[in-house]
Amino acid sequence: TENYFDLRKPLLEGQSIPAPGDVVFRMGNKYDLMRQGVIYLATAETDGTYIDVLDKINSADMTGKSVVRIGNVSGITSKYKGNLGQAGIYHGIYIKGGIFDECDIYLPNGDTVYQSFQVLNGKLESEISSVRDAINDNGNNILANPTWDGNLDKWTYSQDIELLSAANGWLWFNAAFYSDKKKSAEVLVENGIRILRIFNSGITQANADLLNRDAGTYVIRVRYKAITAGTFSFGFSGKDLYKSMILTAMTDYQEETIIADWDGSGDFTCTYTGDIRIKSITVISDKIAAIRNEYYTKFLQTDQAIDLLAGRVTTNENNIVRAESKFSVTADWISGLVSRVTLVEGRATSLEEAGFVTNAQGNSLWANKTLFDNLSRAVDLQSAKFDVNASWISGLVSRVTTAENGIKSLNSAGFITQAQGNAWWVTSSDYTGNSIVNKINQTATSTKIIASKVEFYAYNLNMLRNSGNITKTTYWKVTGASSLDVSNGAIMLNLNITDASDYWGDIRNYSLAGVRLSSAKKYTVSFRISSTVSQQISIMIGPDSNGLTKNISIPAGTSNNKFTFQGKDVDAAFFRL
Repeated sequence: TENYFDLRKPLLEGQSIPAPGDVVFRMGNKYDLMRQGVIYLATAETDGTYIDVLDKINSADMTGKSVVRIGNVSGITSKYKGNLGQAGIYHGIYIKGGIFDECDIYLPNGDTVYQSFQVLNGKLESEISSVRDAINDNGNNILANPTWDGNLDKWTYSQDIELLSAANGWLWFNAAFYSDKKKSAEVLVENGIRILRIFNSGITQANADLLNRDAGTYVIRVRYKAITAGTFSFGFSGKDLYKSMILTAMTDYQEETIIADWDGSGDFTCTYTGDIRIKSITVISDKIAAIRNEYYTKFLQTDQAIDLLAGRVTTNENNIVRAESKFSVTADWISGLVSRVTLVEGRATSLEEAGFVTNAQGNSLWANKTLFDNLSRAVDLQSAKFDVNASWISGLVSRVTTAENGIKSLNSAGFITQAQGNAWWVTSSDYTGNSIVNKINQTATSTKIIASKVEFYAYNLNMLRNSGNITKTTYWKVTGASSLDVSNGAIMLNLNITDASDYWGDIRNYSLAGVRLSSAKKYTVSFRISSTVSQQISIMIGPDSNGLTKNISIPAGTSNNKFTFQGKDVDAAFFRL
């Protein structure tokens, strides 16, 4: 009936008998799943004090039935930690399965975990993004404590908060006194970032606390999110550098920028007639570019690959630079890619990227750069690639220039090196379609050159052939009353004078024929000569029209001689002595 109930012995254990004054309550149910939950408060037990939330209580045995315990958790046995008391964990919160919504979790080092992790279908993903104003970091902001790292130091504000009481005490809810906030300004933490909350109030920084008060043109930028509708005002009241606007409630942060002249006087104020969150306030001179950096990183792991991504978007007046790096690892290869895109007034001016791929077969490196000239509508594409594997090494560099009416020029150069030899090539094509291809193929037995023009420049290179240890008269000829012979590795020239008018003769080496000399070079002729008499000789790099002649006096006997001359842009024909 409504006045009593049956207390049946078979459901209980122990010897105690209920007595008048005992408090009796339901604790679990053997059959009804909806009545097996219990909230248990322990103040005088071995492992007390704690509050316990239990579930699936269908007998007197409560072992393993705790799903949440607040307070002394030493009596809990965790699936992974074992007995928490034996593990040295005595006080805290134990949760068996849980969802943490809209909260901050602090690690032992004091950091806040605000990454968003998802584990779905064998995928681990983490993504972090943030927006930072470089001027805050670089010290160009004239506001003191602009990111509220020191709470509201250097700022004045108005508060109107009424604490609510009952039964001779203050009401305490959700780890705070229950209050009615009519006006307030406070610093909150949102996703690990300190933000300012203004509620029907405002903040002010006195002119004396500003870091710079020079007159000039200034930029104010504010990032905000209105929770409720209201009027938002910020700047130097009574000056051109001041703005007031009506906002409606919003879900994402917005940005407002004003540019105006300021005479350096007045206090900086920021007020709102509602509830608003402010992430940053910057006030800088327009002489300093207002740079904004937006950062993001991403980590993705599956059973097949790991990907790391980091990016930055830098906004500076009319310029935007997007930079991104990616690193990937699989069982078969490792790759990396770095890219950067520069936009001016919304149009791309350059695109740069470089990367690599490494696998079991070899390595590949590449770099590409594209420049856009929006005025002339020209595009300049440059690229380079370097490949290495067990069989060969290769490199390629190319450049393509295009205009509005098509390709202007195409140039490329490269090489391949193998165990059998080397190959080099250079190609060039112009807008008319004309192409020039030069190649050098080299093996252990031969070197083959295919080119429209070949120029050799070398130091200490003997341009005269068959001029060392001479064993034959190849390339050598004589004129006049003379004869030519070879003896002991030298050319023998015998001069026979038959009459007074026949007093000359010469020897020539024609291996210089077709060699192009250069006015940018100096040339030295060195020779060792043995003469039976002292005499005057003439040295020439022919033909006569070159004007490369030198008269030298030599003594009787053996002498070493040298002749250095400035080159000319002419073709040589022979060496004459």
